[in-house]
Amino acid sequence: MENEKKQYVSGCELFPLIIEQLEQGRRVSFTVSGSSMMPWIVNNRDSVELISAKNIQLKKGDIILFQPLKHKYVLHRIIKVCPMGDLTAGDGNLYVDGIAPRKSVIAKAVSIRRKGKEIDCETIRWKIVFRIWMLLFPVRGYLLRGMGWMGRIRKKVYGRHGS
Repeated sequence: MENEKKQYVSGCELFPLIIEQLEQGRRVSFTVSGSSMMPWIVNNRDSVELISAKNIQLKKGDIILFQPLKHKYVLHRIIKVCPMGDLTAGDGNLYVDGIAPRKSVIAKAVSIRRKGKEIDCETIRWKIVFRIWMLLFPVRGYLLRGMGWMGRIRKKVYGRHGS
């Protein structure tokens, strides 16, 4: 599996296939593109495993895939459950998205695969980590800048891939 050649597909092609599989009751994984979920999900490196959001009680802290506009798909975290839908934000964003109506929610992430290791989003350990990260929203900008600064130093000291 390590030697498999990656194939890049646009979201317009990929997500209808994902939706089709979810509607058949299957779990679906894909490699995430974009930086809005950093530091927990890294662009073109980490993947998420999804289940259909139909008939699931979503809650604060869940990572959801939703479709705010035609041909646009977003994977972000619920920061507040509201009567009209879910207020969401990317873990790496300094702003909230607004309300994602319940009918726009396609799937819920159940695990994250990063650097070959699986993070089960339902374990108490990761729920605590994610909850702390959400509480740090007001100072997130400083934390993200500090993490970026530390990453650049690590690359200079240890080389491109760090240690």
